[in-house]
Amino acid sequence: MYPLYYLISFLSTFFLLFPHIYFLVVVQRNMLPILPMTEAFSLLSFLAIKFLLFFYFFRAATLFLLHYSSFFFSSFRRQ
Repeated sequence: MYPLYYLISFLSTFFLLFPHIYFLVVVQRNMLPILPMTEAFSLLSFLAIKFLLFFYFFRAATLFLLHYSSFFFSSFRRQ
């Protein structure tokens, strides 16, 4: 049950961030001569995406470690 939750969390994070990554890579490369502020905006977007990725993966890793550490300690106490 829990590994399925982590997989769904990872996939939802990827599909939430995919339009932003697509915008940074494809759309802004074509808009670069038109908009002078694109470079600053892409830097801010890149930092925001890095923060979101760190937050979501840190949350998933924390939940994973909490779940399996509690499982380990509960099985250790039963013996």
